[in-house]
Amino acid sequence: MTQNLRTIPEGSGEKRYTVVCHTKEGWENIHQLLCDDNTEEDNIPSHSCECCDDIKMIDTMGTYMLTDAEVEILKNHPQVAGINIDINYYSGSADENKFSSTTTPTSKTARYSTTVKHQRNLYASTNILPSSPSIDLWNRAGSQFLRHEQKSDTVWGTNDDSIISRDTYAYGDGTDVDVIVSDSESWFGHIEFIGTGLAEPTNFVSGNVLDSSGKCGILDIVLDSPYYIDPDFFNADQSNRTIVRWDGTRVPTEQAAKDWWANNTTTYRSSRFASGGADDFGTITLGSPTAYTRAYLHGSDTAKQTRVNAYHGTGCMALAFGKTQGWAYNANKWFIWQNAFYVGDENFAKFMKIFHQYKPNRSSDNTKNPTIVSCSWYGFTTLSYSYYYHRTPGNGTGGVSYTSSTKPKPIDALISGDFAKVLLTTHSTMVAGKAAVDAGVIFCVCANNENQKFVNSDHPDYNNYDIDNSNATLADASTPSSNGALRFTNRRGVPMNFGLYNDGTKDVYPAILVGAISHIKSAPNSTLEYKIYYSSRGESVDVFAMTNVIAASDENDSIGNRKNRYDNYYTLSGHSQSRESQDTIFGGTSASTPITAGILATKLQYNRTWTWQDIKRWLNTRVNNLNSTEFYSGTESSGINDTNWDDTFNMEGAPLKVIFDAKTSVATADNVTLNGSNLSGSGNININLT
Repeated sequence: MTQNLRTIPEGSGEKRYTVVCHTKEGWENIHQLLCDDNTEEDNIPSHSCECCDDIKMIDTMGTYMLTDAEVEILKNHPQVAGINIDINYYSGSADENKFSSTTTPTSKTARYSTTVKHQRNLYASTNILPSSPSIDLWNRAGSQFLRHEQKSDTVWGTNDDSIISRDTYAYGDGTDVDVIVSDSESWFGHIEFIGTGLAEPTNFVSGNVLDSSGKCGILDIVLDSPYYIDPDFFNADQSNRTIVRWDGTRVPTEQAAKDWWANNTTTYRSSRFASGGADDFGTITLGSPTAYTRAYLHGSDTAKQTRVNAYHGTGCMALAFGKTQGWAYNANKWFIWQNAFYVGDENFAKFMKIFHQYKPNRSSDNTKNPTIVSCSWYGFTTLSYSYYYHRTPGNGTGGVSYTSSTKPKPIDALISGDFAKVLLTTHSTMVAGKAAVDAGVIFCVCANNENQKFVNSDHPDYNNYDIDNSNATLADASTPSSNGALRFTNRRGVPMNFGLYNDGTKDVYPAILVGAISHIKSAPNSTLEYKIYYSSRGESVDVFAMTNVIAASDENDSIGNRKNRYDNYYTLSGHSQSRESQDTIFGGTSASTPITAGILATKLQYNRTWTWQDIKRWLNTRVNNLNSTEFYSGTESSGINDTNWDDTFNMEGAPLKVIFDAKTSVATADNVTLNGSNLSGSGNININLT
């Protein structure tokens, strides 16, 4: 089953219209008049009109059920500024020309203008990760570029071990898009994030939004964005409120930054953001403010981050915006530490909303930069090993008793016995997540490594649940457990479900959910691509991307996982030699997600008003599904004893959709012109866009 896009109803009957007024007071009056029955005011319908959405976050507009004739009458009211059809609701009727952009390039551009080496199966006996790499392995990559340049794998075919020497090509690079990686501690001093002038794309722009001369391109949302949002406050006492970071960038002191978030008085913020100010957003206090420090989380050129065994975020950042490993290498690069005890899911969502809402507009045209967040993490709930309810009536009957050794097939299919943590939409974390989405933040989230099946609300598996009760009803499963989680095994959890709402007929999930493709084609068929065995699946997964690719690593990674680079050291002016930069084979949906976020950033670069709806529309209309001769699907399971559950490659109804650098214009072309030189081989490289 799929979530069909709604279209505008035919005829002149009632439809959802958004009414915009000149002032807050005007809207309050119009809202009252529209909701009243038998009003006699001019230019107002005489009957009560249903308010579908009072849009509390914007105090000058609301959405109502109106006929075409009533719209024409209401337009004449002096307090009404305009009325338009609710195109976000009727997304299936969106103007296809929205995908057109006068500035979108018509051809792809070479990244380096020289050949570099790529390999899909990095575990092959001959690979591009030797202990002593030579200069010909500068800028090497796994499959994160060549596989995602086009719809199908026309590069490796059936030989995943082959080493391809070729430049990479793309329509965009993420310029003027804020890409935020939310993850564990990571090393900011890795050469992937440093402007050294060596091994960089030909159009690479070094620096960051606080300092174009700063050598490190990454800034921290908590510690650095207050200066970006509220520069006047920090510049008013620069000597006490700011410092110069190790890379030359002037940033807030850690205490001044954390105080800015935690206090809404003019002692800690400008009057604009302080209590009573026009943009007073309240406060955010970290769970353990003393732990959120640059030394502990990020390190420097000559010092690794001091939090032990913390490296996962380094690879995620590299795959989103690393200069040789990421698609969005010219994006505004941001990081936020995700840790339940120090930041927490709710505060994380609040930080995202505030950053996007109050960051400065781009100076060239006074428009807001898009914000996309890559989340290679998820909240989880542990199985109860008690009773499983699969497609039952919800009245407490039909539960199957099980133990850790007698699990029913849908439960046994889970890798480690965990499933996504589902919360009530009224839970404060969910409310904060929806506020961030409604503000315009786009979340790109991993589908987890549990082989879990995620479905939409009109699917018969949506109400499956796991609970420690032999007579548990659907209402019992919908009641929060001790940790606040519901017991549904096939629904998206935090943060996959950020922005969740019900449109009157079904639940809608705004986040982009990303699954992982295997790096090899060995099973179930050596000619087909397939999801890697642990990647979650099901119709609610939006798109799939590569895993087991080359990504940045650091000294907090175990020595067995680290791979040497040719460009392993650098020296900043006046500094001693840096610590060693290394790489790793980075896997899981953790790798697939930042790759996807980076590609999406290159689309947002030229489509700056796109929302999550537009991205999903692009995925549905431009990133076409592969067919069964290219990608293995399997047969979706139905019954609790269905043997198809045993097939770990089974997509369970997920779209056979691999993200690629598809065009965003409405024009359809058979080929794309590649700008650049040093193409390996002979003849033309044709990229099918259909």
